[in-house]
Amino acid sequence: MFTGVFLFGGFIFFSIYRRWVTYNLNVTGRYWTAYYIWFYLFLLGLFFVDLQHVYQYEICDFDWLRASDKFSISLLPADEQERYFLPNWLRIMSLCTPFFVIATFLVSLVHTVQHHWHIDTVLAKRQRAAETGVLSQSLKQYLELYGFRSGAAEKGSGPASLFSYTVSASHGGHSAPTSQATAIAESPKVGPALATNSSAPDTNATLVEEDKPSFFSSLFIPKDEEHIKDPFLEAIFPHDLSIQVIALPCVYSMMAFKSVVRVWMLMTGSTHNTNAADIESRKKQLVDYYESNYQLADLYEAWAIWCFSRLCVRQVKNVSRQERWEGTAKRLFKPLSSITLLGVQTFVLVYGLSCFYQLVVSLVKKTVGLNVTQLPVVGEAMASVGTYISGAGFVASCLALYNIILFETQLHEWLDRFDPFWKFWGAKVLVSLAFLQTFVLKLVLVDALHWLTEPQQMLFYSTLTTMECLPIALLHMRAWDHNAEWFADPEWMLGSLDASLAGTPREATTAEREARAKIALFRSSPPPGKDMAGALEKPLLVTVPAS
Repeated sequence: MFTGVFLFGGFIFFSIYRRWVTYNLNVTGRYWTAYYIWFYLFLLGLFFVDLQHVYQYEICDFDWLRASDKFSISLLPADEQERYFLPNWLRIMSLCTPFFVIATFLVSLVHTVQHHWHIDTVLAKRQRAAETGVLSQSLKQYLELYGFRSGAAEKGSGPASLFSYTVSASHGGHSAPTSQATAIAESPKVGPALATNSSAPDTNATLVEEDKPSFFSSLFIPKDEEHIKDPFLEAIFPHDLSIQVIALPCVYSMMAFKSVVRVWMLMTGSTHNTNAADIESRKKQLVDYYESNYQLADLYEAWAIWCFSRLCVRQVKNVSRQERWEGTAKRLFKPLSSITLLGVQTFVLVYGLSCFYQLVVSLVKKTVGLNVTQLPVVGEAMASVGTYISGAGFVASCLALYNIILFETQLHEWLDRFDPFWKFWGAKVLVSLAFLQTFVLKLVLVDALHWLTEPQQMLFYSTLTTMECLPIALLHMRAWDHNAEWFADPEWMLGSLDASLAGTPREATTAEREARAKIALFRSSPPPGKDMAGALEKPLLVTVPAS
């Protein structure tokens, strides 16, 4: 229970620390910027505390394969003694769980270090950009970081030509639609901020220290204004959210291992419990801790799905910038993405309330010795709150899954490079397995066949969950490859900025009509080297070729 509190508080602390590091140009070096690495080490420390606790108080006094009566289980009735009996096969299986947790940590840590290398490199280039004072040169350095070498600069001068080249190159050498990054570089509204030629730096493009927002002021700066000044923060955005999804098997395996520890304590006892009354109260307390562990694990899973949903929406937005969506298509995408994220936001909110309720009840019972569900006035209501929250969590989970699946299937063409299939199952397979395992173990092995008792089923379920996190961490290595092409998309640097040249619906209609007229003109007499075939494959997309 206290591990859950420390884990929740640690995640908040490292989130604040991450934001402080990214907004403070004076903080440099791999040790300062390795905030997620420190988070993993923090999780590993919590794991070893639990490991030391269980081996010192629950296992070290055992004759290994012979259960000792440490808390006078003989005081219980015969049927209760059978319920808490620990079979040898289950004892050996559960004793292997620490090795799976350590292996899961190592796989996820290696994967995180790979992504962190990209973040550290971008932040280092951002620091050099602040020292030199020319943002356009830093944009060029960032694109060169991901393989867009000096050949792009030979095709034109300035960031606009560089962006155009990268988008064309990413389409396999075919004629690609003009990137919206090019539109930003050429737009008179924000041109001075981004489209500054490196040979003649503009004063508006400098990224000096006094122009950088402080940590607290950065919380209130409008995103458009902030990200025009510093696109590097958006350049690390996909790697940042990917790491948070990659950490899911680590968090889930650690909380499942804590549940293994709690059931061990439930079935073997503790040295300070010497009578049946203590055993009964201890049993209820450990069951509450067991449920709290999975509440916190489900909360982090909801957060990981939220991060995955944000990446999906932003990837489609990047494609819309590259293909210059206008008119109806552009205006329908914003409510579609809002509806998709609304379901996931509800999912995170409900699980957050459920986890907070469970932690408060367990914490009050542990520290004060007060069971809020047994209070004279509000006890009955408090006891029913957990049931309502669980039902709301199930509905929110189904709604979030439906929205994500619908978004992925309907926009599969624009998410093709993102490869969302394995990413989705890497984030959601834990809950799917948890539901199926709970159903099978409870209904079949406990109720139907009577092969396991309820405490044995709890231990078996937690052991399986801990072991299953290792292949999921390996699956994330395939799904979230740090060298994937979509990470190198320059449109990530624009963030949430919308640089469309069409504002009102009337202007959008006019722009689309003019664009189609220009495309028709190019179809009749295309310039040398321009292939206009297939330019109108999508009726709602406007592709304006560069003249």
